[in-house]
Amino acid sequence: MHDFCNFASNFLMKRLFLIISLLLSLTVSVKPAFILIPMDDSQRDHLKAYGITYWALQNQVEAWWLLNYRGGSFITVFFADIEKECILRGVSYEIIADAQKNNIFNEISRAREIGLAGNFDEAIAALNKILQEDPTISDGYFALGNIYFRARRFEEAARAFIQALELKPDDSFAVINVANCYAALGQMEEAEKFVLEQVKRGFDDSQFYHVLGTLYALRANYDKALPYFEECLKRNPRSASAHNAIAAICLNRDDLVCAEKHLEAALAINPTLLNLRYNLAQLREKQNRLEEAIKLYQQEIADSPNHFKALFNLARLYRLQQREEEELETLLKALKAEPSFPLTYFYLARIYLRQGRNFNEAIELVKKGLELKPDKENLPLGYFLLADLYNRLGEYDRSEEYARQGQALLKSH
Repeated sequence: MHDFCNFASNFLMKRLFLIISLLLSLTVSVKPAFILIPMDDSQRDHLKAYGITYWALQNQVEAWWLLNYRGGSFITVFFADIEKECILRGVSYEIIADAQKNNIFNEISRAREIGLAGNFDEAIAALNKILQEDPTISDGYFALGNIYFRARRFEEAARAFIQALELKPDDSFAVINVANCYAALGQMEEAEKFVLEQVKRGFDDSQFYHVLGTLYALRANYDKALPYFEECLKRNPRSASAHNAIAAICLNRDDLVCAEKHLEAALAINPTLLNLRYNLAQLREKQNRLEEAIKLYQQEIADSPNHFKALFNLARLYRLQQREEEELETLLKALKAEPSFPLTYFYLARIYLRQGRNFNEAIELVKKGLELKPDKENLPLGYFLLADLYNRLGEYDRSEEYARQGQALLKSH
């Protein structure tokens, strides 16, 4: 499958912006129109989307690659047979009635790139200008919502996504993003209400239940999250994400039988799903099958090199097996992936302490970890590390002071 993806990608790359001769055998539409195949988060199946474009090119249909638009989307001349293939294969697509709007897409894409670079005000101004000239472009409001969200202007983001939804009432991701905005504002009930209102008006999508479950799960409200994931699965039994989410809740509750059942189901549907092997690794840890857990964490990291939790857990397993150099290397990667997690600093300092080197650097690491306010149960470790490090440096008064603080924290528990 990966070989096909690479082949198809190379095939398309060689034809960027080339016009292929018009269709020889497919049904022709009487209206000038295009099919947009997005490659951003709105695309339900990226691999099959490549396949649709490759199939269209094989049938000598005009096609373009919009390099900087919505994740490198593809656009083809509209033919009913292509639309039919998208539906049959479960590929997300959009109909574009006016080819002149390609220029507007490019302007929206440029504004999005400006926003991604952190120039929020400039990007917002550019998009507002586009929308003043043509207020009917749902993608413009959607892009504006994304930039407002990145700028943490959540109320304005919600309004922009709602405008996008008004123009395109079947845009599932606009609904989901409005819910995310309300959640970011701490308005969980409003997020839930908004999504359920869409269901009530007849716009029902299994993803809605998944996003509500996710919003509650992220806040550790598993009793509220679980029914939504189950409803998502009821409406879409092939939702690997729902199986994986239920498994994560089961793991949190130490229900290993339930976790195994749902992880196996997810694995059968989509073996490369993000966090699937991470959750399966956690299950293998709980079953004391550590070698399997290590391999699963390694696989997750191979696909997602900045997966902080997988990196940190893998480092912990290396520590249990006394594989110190591998632990050190993995902790350094974890620190780069997520510099705001205090325990990474503690365990790096602990390695330097055990190796008898870099004591001053280790002290700075521990102090940085303490600044990041670790949980109360982990706080004493920082003080005891400082006590050991200053003792190694011969600063015994400081060492005793930090040891006293560590002991006091232990007693306070």
